[in-house]
Amino acid sequence: MGFDYSYITVIKKIDKPKLTSFIAKHVTMENTSYGACGATIVFKSDETIRQYLRDSLSELEKDESPNQLLNALNSETAEIGYIYFDIREAKDSPYIFTRFTAATTNMSLLFYESVSVKDWFIDFGENVNAIAIFLDLEDQDYKFIFREGLSVDVSVAGSTELNSDNFYEEIIKEYQHS
Repeated sequence: MGFDYSYITVIKKIDKPKLTSFIAKHVTMENTSYGACGATIVFKSDETIRQYLRDSLSELEKDESPNQLLNALNSETAEIGYIYFDIREAKDSPYIFTRFTAATTNMSLLFYESVSVKDWFIDFGENVNAIAIFLDLEDQDYKFIFREGLSVDVSVAGSTELNSDNFYEEIIKEYQHS
């Protein structure tokens, strides 16, 4: 099985209307027959995104049209999807957690490596008044990119003992229990 990295956004429940408004304006949503929700996001192209598109082009099935990928390679923006999307609202938590999960290993690597993808999520965080945003690297680390209005670069080991002394560890604890 491959990687399934996820961008997690931590938002106060009171800011849910900002979340709903931003998602409606900037994310194309698609419900599936099996209950999942899929997202497509338009990112500014960077070299990592162009490489992802080239790799995707080489993996197309014979009956699939390459036109959309070819057009995206020559554009300043690229639609990336299918990204799994869900929202968690725990009763006993003051937070809402949004999760955007990469559908493939290649997309997970895109999430990890692309500056443009990271910048989109930081912009998302600013617009929804997020408390924090981090990339969940599964059994590895949690890589925080945003905290209370500021861009950050903080990694917290996934196997760390969580305690109440650290903001980042507390956010992870809340997320794990939601």
